[in-house]
Amino acid sequence: SLRTEITEPTCDPAIDIEQRLDELEAAAGASAGDFDLFDEGFDRDSARTSLENQLQQCQQQHAQVAELSEKVTPAV
Repeated sequence: SLRTEITEPTCDPAIDIEQRLDELEAAAGASAGDFDLFDEGFDRDSARTSLENQLQQCQQQHAQVAELSEKVTPAV
């Protein structure tokens, strides 16, 4: 019989995107005084899009693990 270990994703499928954006913006602001080659500032819209994509992938990973877990029979 072939058995495989199901690895739980390490990402958070219920992340608060607005809270995470605030954290990232604060971190970007704190490092703004450092040596910056590109003084572009924090792009909240791009960061939001990136976080939304990451969240979608994370939720898909969790759904796949849940589906696989239902199909696996316990070891005898």
